[in-house]
Amino acid sequence: MGRAEMIILVAAIAILGRYSLTVNDVLANNEIHVIQSEYELNVVGIAERYFRQAWLKSFDETTVDGAPVDIPNDFTDKEHLGVDSGESYPDFDDVDDFDDFSITGTADNGMVYDMQIVVGYISEDDKENIANQRSTLKRMNITFSSDYLRNDITLSRIFPYWK
Repeated sequence: MGRAEMIILVAAIAILGRYSLTVNDVLANNEIHVIQSEYELNVVGIAERYFRQAWLKSFDETTVDGAPVDIPNDFTDKEHLGVDSGESYPDFDDVDDFDDFSITGTADNGMVYDMQIVVGYISEDDKENIANQRSTLKRMNITFSSDYLRNDITLSRIFPYWK
């Protein structure tokens, strides 16, 4: 084998090695993204469970036994949203009982997470931010944090009042 052929062989091996490293890197990154997606889907499933539970509850403490007279002024004041005395999870009776509810849990796949729920009134004009006044809309934000997640994840649902 001549010198030129040896140089071509070494160059070919170098190119093949670089290609192999690139392929391995791409495969490893894809695997990380697949695992992250699994954790994120778990979070969505857990949040949906709490959204469904809240959906089955009354809109407000004043609507548990019927409709209030003055809507929305008879609804619970913003400062008093949250668990009523004598209530505890899972026996909440209205949506805002979930306000300030937090747990540390472990998902089926072993992911340990912290979950915090915030509930507040929102206005028709601004459905993103918690309002300072009562309305016929409540927004529930569920925030998850975990070492298994790249960033905290917040999922939201709006609960309307209707008679």
